[in-house]
Amino acid sequence: IYTSGSTGRPKGAVLTHRNVVRLLETCHADMAYTADDVWSMMHSYAFDFSVFEMWGALAFGGRVVVVPKHIA
Repeated sequence: IYTSGSTGRPKGAVLTHRNVVRLLETCHADMAYTADDVWSMMHSYAFDFSVFEMWGALAFGGRVVVVPKHIA
C-alpha cells in the first residue's frame, strides 16, 4: 500500500497479515462490528486507509459498498 503523501511524495509500505489483524482486533474491541454492518469504501485500494475500509467489513461478515470515484 502507499502512504497518503501529505508530507511529500507517497511512499510504499509493507504490511503483514498480523498488522492488519491487530488493527481489526483493536478497533473491534471499541466498535463491536457485526455481519449487519455496511461499510463504504471511498479510498483507492492502494491507499493505507482502504485496508481498514475493506477488511474491517469483510473480517466480521459485513458488506462493502465501493463508492464510485466521481462521487467520492
